[in-house]
Amino acid sequence: MQAGRRLAHEVCAPCHAVEAGQDRSPHRQAPPFEQIARVPGMTTTALTVALRTSHETMPNIMLEPKELRDVTAYITSLRNRPARDQSRVP
Repeated sequence: MQAGRRLAHEVCAPCHAVEAGQDRSPHRQAPPFEQIARVPGMTTTALTVALRTSHETMPNIMLEPKELRDVTAYITSLRNRPARDQSRVP
């Protein structure tokens, strides 16, 4: 999960809240990762498809297959995790 978390902070955090317990994203149209993870039926496969599909409000980020696996695994891991201590940075 750490590789996915690091990638989320590097690539996604300018727009999305990427940590458990963060309920507000820097970009108001970007849902927090924890909210994405808790969408009914959300799986790593569903996230992979979503990240490979163009979105009007999201930049077209090209991730390597391993990066995509890492970040989708990290996002789905937030579904059942308690909020982290926000003072700890990756």
